[in-house]
Amino acid sequence: MRTHGSGRLVWFGAALLAVALSLSLAARFFAVTRDGANVLLFGAWAAALTFLFIFGLRMPVQMRLSRWPGFALNSVIVVFAAALTLLANMALYVHDVHFDLTREGTYTPPEQAQAVVRGLSRDVNFIYFYHDDDPEALRSKDLLQTLARSNERFHLRVIDPDTEPALARRYQIRFYNTVIVEADGRRATVENTTDLTQMAFAVLRALRQKMKTVCFVVGHGEFFEPGGIQFYYTHTETLRAHDIQGGGDILEGKDSGFDRLYLSLTNLGYKPEQIDLTKASAISPQCAAVVDSGPRVAYAPEEGRVLTNYLAAGGRLLLMYDPYSPIGPSFEAVLERVGIKLLAATVLDPTDHYATDPEKVAIPYYPPHPITEHLALTFFPGARPIVLLEPPPGVKLMPLFSSTKDSYLRLEPGALPAEKATGATAAMPGGSDAAAPDAQSAQRTGPRVLAVAASGRWPGAPAGASPFRLVVVGDSAFATNAYFASVSNGALAVAIIRWLAGDESAPSVKPETYAEPQVVLTNYQMKAIFTVVDILLPLSVALVGTLVWWRRR
Repeated sequence: MRTHGSGRLVWFGAALLAVALSLSLAARFFAVTRDGANVLLFGAWAAALTFLFIFGLRMPVQMRLSRWPGFALNSVIVVFAAALTLLANMALYVHDVHFDLTREGTYTPPEQAQAVVRGLSRDVNFIYFYHDDDPEALRSKDLLQTLARSNERFHLRVIDPDTEPALARRYQIRFYNTVIVEADGRRATVENTTDLTQMAFAVLRALRQKMKTVCFVVGHGEFFEPGGIQFYYTHTETLRAHDIQGGGDILEGKDSGFDRLYLSLTNLGYKPEQIDLTKASAISPQCAAVVDSGPRVAYAPEEGRVLTNYLAAGGRLLLMYDPYSPIGPSFEAVLERVGIKLLAATVLDPTDHYATDPEKVAIPYYPPHPITEHLALTFFPGARPIVLLEPPPGVKLMPLFSSTKDSYLRLEPGALPAEKATGATAAMPGGSDAAAPDAQSAQRTGPRVLAVAASGRWPGAPAGASPFRLVVVGDSAFATNAYFASVSNGALAVAIIRWLAGDESAPSVKPETYAEPQVVLTNYQMKAIFTVVDILLPLSVALVGTLVWWRRR
């Protein structure tokens, strides 16, 4: 029995050594991501050290060999064990992997910080002047050191200004817990913070070669607070607020406002401004992107020409039109020139929608596009359908997301006569109905395009003109304060503006919402939870109880 058990132990040790070698080769040749390779190497390290432990158990205390052969064999064994241990620990140090088994993720950096550091393609010098007596600062220091091991381009220095006052004076440090970020000769500073999310935004601002301006159109009933853009905060006591600095900060603002979008853009290094088309003869080239959200007054012909000239010169424009946004016949014709037509109707989706309201269309899946690359669920409280016509040569149309095949339209009052006058028929996916729906076609089910991205050379533009970018979304409420924090709505709004501004190469981060956490479920998810919890679970208990009774009767 003893020999049989010893033989099994030997085979088990050999299997562990084979597993270690296999995992090492898999990490070298088959791992897709850096983290995946690190996890495989960690498994190889664990298998190698377990093999050494079993090998040590099998080694006899005293070998029956003469002096010199025994000494040589022992030397070989010691060198082999030391080399294997050294190589395994070197691999673990170079290819570090981080496991956090705490429920709250206490030892895991925020998602935004991880995305920024892992996406770095240029060297960044990061200096953190922490306070040695502050437990939150010490925790941030440990998290930063964890981040630094994930990308060699992130050069971290953590300094206690009390021990190095000369360096603190050199950088003009006035407060503890100050961050200095340097990249390509540019510097960003964040004072008195232990929040790694704000530190990640500082890295993005330092990487940005110049601050880009995002211009928001006003003058047509769009929401605008007079006196400029200002942010007001309150605080709520939550478990997250105790664990994370700033976790309980809530941004105050009207539900119809865009304060959360403005603040997210500011954190990412953009400068939001307002422009009034009624007073402008042209849009400034300083506007990296122009946004018009939910106008309630149609454009005058001259205003439409301003927007058209901007696009023809290579402008970047985001139009968020809900079902009650009048566009004006002249600018409607401009959009149709590039193959986009908006219907004055509301999409209702009985399959995918928020809670029990089919008017709040939910989008869980997206076609591949730089805008939709990192999105999860989004929903739109009152979406307007978009019909895609045949685009002119040189213009590319890409539907960003659509409702399900069970969705249908509800025509808005006053829209039917004007729409019937147009008899054009859609020629692209998502436009199976005529561009002018009547009451019968509105009730017809089918997928409806809710957002489209257009790019290319504007029709009739000079040969050397820059390519334009245009995004049209059939809803403006999804980016307001009321819905910005819901699921990925805020991430979608920011991703659209980043694509328009040409920032696809920069690391993509989830914007801060400064709102209380929410749980948002689609109608399908609510039905699935109800079926499992309220039907299947009690039914299974009843069936098991019946089975036990039947066997014991």
